[in-house]
Amino acid sequence: VSTQSTWEAVVSTQSTWEAVVSTQSTWEAVVSTQSTWEAVVSTQSTWEAVVSTQSTWAEEIRQKREKTSQIRNRTLQKKAKIERKRKAAEESARRGRRQERERNQARIEKAR
Repeated sequence: VSTQSTWEAVVSTQSTWEAVVSTQSTWEAVVSTQSTWEAVVSTQSTWEAVVSTQSTWAEEIRQKREKTSQIRNRTLQKKAKIERKRKAAEESARRGRRQERERNQARIEKAR
């Protein structure tokens, strides 16, 4: 009976240790899962940084495009102004030549 009781105690102890080992495995799984989630959170933070950087780049690109557009508009305005002055100068020269011809013609008529 004593030996049987001892074996029952051994079996009971063995069952306890199996429960301990099972619990340990569960905790190892929990720790592993926690590490995985920490990796997920770290990855998420990285992606948030990437998205933030992308937004910054997008804003910089928008500003550069706007600046380029402003420069293009100023250049076109300057070209248009130069063209207006050129045309005005041509017209003025034409008027001057026409008036000179008319004066010469008037002198010729007067001389006759």
